[in-house]
Amino acid sequence: MSYCCVGGCSKRNGGESDFRRFIRFYRFPKKTVLQKRWIARVNRVSEHINPKLLFVCSEHFEDDDFVYSSLLQADLLSDELLARHHIKLKDDAVPNTDRKTGNLRLGRPSATKALKQVCNEELPDKQTEPSPSNPRKRPRNRRAMDARNIDELIEENRHIVEVAELPLALDHTSSNDHTLELDVNVPSDDVLFNTAEPSHKDQSVQSSPLYKTKLIQVGRPCESLKDTSYPGDLAALDSLSDIDLDEVSDPDYIPLASRTSKELNFTRSYSFKRHAIVWRSGEIKHHQSLINVELVGSAKMSGIGFTGLQELFRTLEMPIMSANTFYELANKWIYPVFLKEFNRLRTEIITELKITENIVLCRDAQFDSPGFSAKYCTYTVMNCSNDKVVDTIIIQKGQYEGELEKQACRELLNILISEDQLSIAQFVNDRHQGIGKMMREEFPDIYHGYDVWHMAKSLRKKFTKAAKKHRKIALWSEQLINHFWWSCENCKKDPELLLEMFHSCLFHVLNIHRWDRKVVIHRKFVELKGKRPYPKPPTINLKCWHTTISNGDARTIKWFDVDAEDFKALFKVITGTKFSNDVKKCSEFLHTGALESLHSTKIKYLPKSTAYSMDTSILMMMFAVLIHNSLQGIAPTKRYEVRDYSRASKKYRIKTKVVKDILPFKKSLLSEMTGNVRSNIRLPIDLSRYIRRVVPKTFHGVEKPAIDILKKKQFSRMGKQ
Repeated sequence: MSYCCVGGCSKRNGGESDFRRFIRFYRFPKKTVLQKRWIARVNRVSEHINPKLLFVCSEHFEDDDFVYSSLLQADLLSDELLARHHIKLKDDAVPNTDRKTGNLRLGRPSATKALKQVCNEELPDKQTEPSPSNPRKRPRNRRAMDARNIDELIEENRHIVEVAELPLALDHTSSNDHTLELDVNVPSDDVLFNTAEPSHKDQSVQSSPLYKTKLIQVGRPCESLKDTSYPGDLAALDSLSDIDLDEVSDPDYIPLASRTSKELNFTRSYSFKRHAIVWRSGEIKHHQSLINVELVGSAKMSGIGFTGLQELFRTLEMPIMSANTFYELANKWIYPVFLKEFNRLRTEIITELKITENIVLCRDAQFDSPGFSAKYCTYTVMNCSNDKVVDTIIIQKGQYEGELEKQACRELLNILISEDQLSIAQFVNDRHQGIGKMMREEFPDIYHGYDVWHMAKSLRKKFTKAAKKHRKIALWSEQLINHFWWSCENCKKDPELLLEMFHSCLFHVLNIHRWDRKVVIHRKFVELKGKRPYPKPPTINLKCWHTTISNGDARTIKWFDVDAEDFKALFKVITGTKFSNDVKKCSEFLHTGALESLHSTKIKYLPKSTAYSMDTSILMMMFAVLIHNSLQGIAPTKRYEVRDYSRASKKYRIKTKVVKDILPFKKSLLSEMTGNVRSNIRLPIDLSRYIRRVVPKTFHGVEKPAIDILKKKQFSRMGKQ
């Protein structure tokens, strides 16, 4: 229990009467100068005063010593909330001191005097004015008086208008999601607003009925609302709590709201003369704010995490929900819709593939971090005929033995073949040697091919390495890579013809465009290859397919010499045994370029710089697949060309940009989420099909030690503990 330390004052805290609940106790200020002024005004011996333990009650301050908005809110609160409401003092307030003269003052005027002046409230003559000693005492018929005068007070201080009176101002708020509601609780005999039917009973109001009206704006003319929309209304309402009324000259501009929570709570409840005022910016169903669900859903579907969203709202000085609320809403309403839509789409694709005769699938893997520090491996399989993702799986390091990419490929192939009963004819991937061996041993009936894009990428690396010593190779690297693509596309799916067409570039770089009778060159090639099997003597492709090169153009081209060292280095790169054998597997001319596009989409929603749990990684990967598959069936809305710099070729090129509108698909998902909230439908999250083994707690296999042990072993780089 707190006591007032002022000499001659017997006020104490903890009483049950209205009088003692109104009194507030304040500690001495920490500033030394102001603390000495307080000690000089408490009528006590300064040696006997301990500023850290003693209090001064509110009876020793003037009304001007309090923050005016805080004092006004005290009069608007109900009796239950009043006991917990703190009335703030101004920074320069001194007890028992006249603010104008600075002289010693004894006694204090009524605490509600300023409130009555602001509200322009005049009590009837037969009413008895509250005495200064008991400012919280109310007349017996105060409630009836409030019912008679509340219409006038609200009209004067809040500028409330009927909806029908301002059709233009409400054009932008035709939806109930972004309007302001004022629920006024009055006796049924006194209908103050000619508005809609009574609404449901709010939990914060104990009596009925409730009548609704639209609160257009607070403290400003209603005509200025024509260009106002959410979140401007929220900012305008919340900003009133930060206004110092001592500096406001307009008497009608009175703050009625205060921000009492740091969370993004779009429902504000207030009390005015025992009448509940509830402001809502969105619809609430089953104790769940729809606008919060829409916010979390939109953030997740835009690739914005809670950290980025929190920084955005803090920059705009807007309240935001806590991290726990954000993730709770995502788990409850957002992720179940992703899982349901992904399972529905996957079922449609599998059903379509079952009636397909020749199923050609391409696959690729992506790790959550570069190097050997990866935790998750995301393995995806795509239908080459329409570039739609068939299925995806994510495994964690330590969950399987051996290499992650190989284990993920085996797991996903077993699911598609054994469980989904798919007859896969061809399977295309990059030049992963472990997967190639696994396909030969475990899935011999499936043709295993290589991706043209990855083969061209490997060829470029070989040319770049060789060009460090032989610079002429760098001049021909881009043309030779284009020749590889052309050979794969025009080989008529014949592996031997493909290899012969690709090796024909060795004659072209020597300025030989017909080689069926070049016996000397053939003998030179036999000497260069030695014991290696390639190149074989040409039997099908005996000339270049391009048009005749003029003598003038031929003189400007830097051709190779068959006896030069740079040609021998180029010959070794193109006719390598391992690379030549892998070139034969590109005869189907299939590539995983669409999967690379999917990986770019995945990084937007699962950036590698952020760590995610296994469940979140799987669900957000499902959403990335939904976005990718939806884009395949959408016609481009815009095409344009840009100048793009290629880091590989180190020069600019023309690149065609395609714009597709994915917004309708996202809106359909968001509508399903809010529909589940309105209907109170909780969808389950079952990931047992995608998590086949127990996920270890740590992927590195090292047990986490106690923090005290780590502190004892910790040393700085300077050698100091």
